[in-house]
Amino acid sequence: MPMELCPFEEKRNHVRRRIASIYESMIHFESNLTFVVRELDARLSRRDLPHGESIKLLDVAYEAALKIMNATLELEAMIVMHINNYIEINNDQIVHLELAKFFV
Repeated sequence: MPMELCPFEEKRNHVRRRIASIYESMIHFESNLTFVVRELDARLSRRDLPHGESIKLLDVAYEAALKIMNATLELEAMIVMHINNYIEINNDQIVHLELAKFFV
């Protein structure tokens, strides 16, 4: 029979899952950014690409990269917010969220 969790443990587990989910989204965004850079390099290396097209391509790639980086920064801020909001004090001691295992 599984042991019933106290409200703090339930809350801590919820926060762990939420932060792990946000972290996975960050990894996905960073992967997308890598893809954009790879595609940009591949297309710019084509010798038959007109100058105007290469400028347009650079503009689109830079805009995509900025949006991806901004989304990643927003996710990082969400993680910090969750950590700050859910660290609790228990008998004058900080009860840690024990997040290290999610980011290894």
